[in-house]
Amino acid sequence: DGLVTCRHGIAVGVTVADCIPLFAYDPERQVAGIAHCGWRGIASGIIREFTNRLVEAGCDLKRATFLIGASIGPCCYQVGQDLIEAFSSEIIQAHCYRRGGSIYLDLKSIVAQELMMRGVDAQKISIDKTCTSCQKSVLISFRASGPECGRMLAIIAS
Repeated sequence: DGLVTCRHGIAVGVTVADCIPLFAYDPERQVAGIAHCGWRGIASGIIREFTNRLVEAGCDLKRATFLIGASIGPCCYQVGQDLIEAFSSEIIQAHCYRRGGSIYLDLKSIVAQELMMRGVDAQKISIDKTCTSCQKSVLISFRASGPECGRMLAIIAS
């Protein structure tokens, strides 16, 4: 899921609970957008679709700034073979970590790589290193607390 606006004063948002809220803003054109980036969406091309919609709204990807928000980190995002098979072997080799027989995935670095592949300057991408699972006492984590944990609302406005 993602939303883009080029109307000043209009806020758009998504709810998350371990997934990545991806914020985008082009200050010159006043285009703002946000996307909900879970592993399924990332594997299905949400970054490509989101950046396409930003460009259609007048955003210059080279000028825009992006924030990869607080979400589950590679320290806690243990995954199984089904998830591994959803991504290319290149992505898995670059963004998977093995510890004690378990596999952990760094979704934040995958999103950053996808943005750079779409033409976004690495200097324009900020990554919030906060892990929602590690910080479950102050943030919402589906993995750490279960499906009844609630959701966080991430919003942006131009």
